[in-house]
Amino acid sequence: MGSPKGMRAQAFSPVSGDQVHVSSSPQQSILQIRRTVSTEADATAVSLNVGVALTTSETLASASELLRVAAAQVKPETANKASS
Repeated sequence: MGSPKGMRAQAFSPVSGDQVHVSSSPQQSILQIRRTVSTEADATAVSLNVGVALTTSETLASASELLRVAAAQVKPETANKASS
């Protein structure tokens, strides 16, 4: 799965080693999640490549949910640092 032609592409590599790619144009956004597992590491593990086209409202709803979750996770980390 490559980046669609004419779209802005941004890639993220989480600590897990997986990859998240976001491609966007004024008309749509595409979210791609990629996970590759070598058979030497785990012969039963599944590699994954999935892409989902999102409307503007779906993109905003997804972003809103991710921000809500991240904010909830940051609060405990900040509180722990302040009490140290």
